[in-house]
Amino acid sequence: MFAAHDYAWWERTLTGIGAPWAPVFTTPQQLIDDPHLTARNLFSQASGAAPQARFPVRFGSGLNTFRTPAPELGAHTREVLEAMPTAPITAASGPRPPARRRSRT
Repeated sequence: MFAAHDYAWWERTLTGIGAPWAPVFTTPQQLIDDPHLTARNLFSQASGAAPQARFPVRFGSGLNTFRTPAPELGAHTREVLEAMPTAPITAASGPRPPARRRSRT
């Protein structure tokens, strides 16, 4: 049904009848450039190369809903391993692979 017409036709038709609709984005940049999300200030360039999405609910008290970027992979490995009483810390310590499940056959 949707393939029967191009995007411009659907935009005119659905907007013309007052239907609630929105395009389906296929790239992250389309989402970042969306006029509605831009007006709501949903994305911020906190630090690093990638934009950061804030919590989408706006709080009237002015609570900042942007957070610091996620840590790099392995940034807290030592602290996590040191907190585990059964995990000896060695120079080669790092993320451990998941335990293999035994087959029931």
